[in-house]
Amino acid sequence: MADVSRLLRGLFLLLKAFLQSPAKKFVLLIHSREDTETPVRLLTEGMLGLFLSAAQEYPSVQFRTLETDRDSDLRVALRGALDRGSTVVEVIHRDGRVLTSAGHLARRSSGIPQV
Repeated sequence: MADVSRLLRGLFLLLKAFLQSPAKKFVLLIHSREDTETPVRLLTEGMLGLFLSAAQEYPSVQFRTLETDRDSDLRVALRGALDRGSTVVEVIHRDGRVLTSAGHLARRSSGIPQV
């Protein structure tokens, strides 16, 4: 767990240096769905969180995580992940389909108590 934390810190510093470059265009993390080991999954989720935050701060840079499976056509998956017309950060290529996730603000219902 400590190794993952140190690696994330190092990647954050690398990303910070990249974002200071005037030539920045995109950052892409490709990972396999088959990587189910806890440290690998934790690192992937940490990078996704970092990319989600950075995408809000740097809208001119395209941040993407791309999850592939054994049967993914990498050319098709990359084309979808690097689509400049898309604003999603997390792209999942599974069974020949491209899936994405997005967050939405939800209005508070009057029946839900405030915390």
